[in-house]
Parts: sequence; structure tokens; C-alpha cells
Amino acid sequence: MRKDEAIETIDSIKKMMESSTRIMSLSGASAIAVGIYALVAVTIGYLSAGGDFSNDNPFVSSLIVFSRHKLAVLILLAALLIVVCIATVIAMSARKARARGERLRFDRVSRRLLGSFFMPLTVGAALCIILYAGGHWGLTSSIMLIFYGLSLVGISHYTYSDSRYLGYAEIILGLIDAAADGYAIIFWAIGFGVFHIIYGIYSAVRHR
Repeated sequence: MRKDEAIETIDSIKKMMESSTRIMSLSGASAIAVGIYALVAVTIGYLSAGGDFSNDNPFVSSLIVFSRHKLAVLILLAALLIVVCIATVIAMSARKARARGERLRFDRVSRRLLGSFFMPLTVGAALCIILYAGGHWGLTSSIMLIFYGLSLVGISHYTYSDSRYLGYAEIILGLIDAAADGYAIIFWAIGFGVFHIIYGIYSAVRHR
């Protein structure tokens, strides 16, 4: 066997092993889209909760909810954002898979990825609900960032491994948010918006 044929064979084996253990069709463009959606949602949610960008310090206490109606608006907005983001990721990943001559499959690897992603998110959401019901909602934003970061670290075992770096960044940002007071809207915008856009650009360039 010639050297070039041996290299080609090794590459083929490597691709087969990756396809059987990892999902390589996640799109960097979808991460960019999610970041943009998040920035728009943060702005709408901030204004819906009574925020005012004309204040001297518009971000302090920006998550105060003044009525049950405003709380319902924020919950509806968050739910809509989740649905739109999931639909966008699936659609763009399916498009990338078709471009690679593949297709998205709900196989063992996909189930493990979804489990690794939603388990920390579910625990974090339950913790936020418990704290909020008890009137201790001050750490809600940091908990969301930290548990979302844990979800990203978890799925890095089943997709591009560099997604864990986005997870680490979210966790660190969440810890910083826990030490701050009244700037949750900024940390949300950075974590769910800016960080996603930066990672999406990096991923789109590296994993074409």
C-alpha cells in the first residue's frame, strides 16, 4: 500500500470513529444566531421589566419585576427564546449535515448529548424556581449562567470538544455575577449574547 493510500485509509477510519461517537454537524452559524436572539431578548426583557436606558445607571436593579403581568411577559419571552434557539440549532445543523453528505440521526450519541445538555439545565431551573418561590431570587442570573456552562461542558464529550471553553467562560461569568449586585442584565447579555457570537465565529471558521 502506498503512503498516500495509507493516509487516506487512516483519515477514513478517523472520520468513522468520530461519526460513531460525536455529532460533528453543529453549526457555528447557529451559535451566532442564538447570540443575536439572546441580545434582542435581553433588551426586550429589560424594557418589559421596567428598565430605562435613559437613567444615569440604567442596568442597576434591571431585573426587578413590578407586577405579575410583567413576570408573565418575561416567562413567555424566555420560553419563546428557548424554542426559537432549539429550532434554529436543529435547522442549521441539519443543513450542515446535508452539506457533508450526512443527516441528523436520533441515535445513541444524540440521546447522550441531549441528556448531558438538559440535565444540568433542568436542575438549574428547578433551583431557580425554589429560590424565587422563597423570595431569594438575587442569584437567579448567576445560577442560569453556571448551570448553562455545565451543560456546555457536558456536551463537549459528544460534539466539538472546544465547546467546553464556552462552557468554562459561562461558569466563570456566572461566578463573577454572583459576586456583583444589580448588573445581571449585563452578565446575561455578555454570557448568552456576546460569548455565543464570539464562539460561533470561531467555530464557523475552524469547523467548516
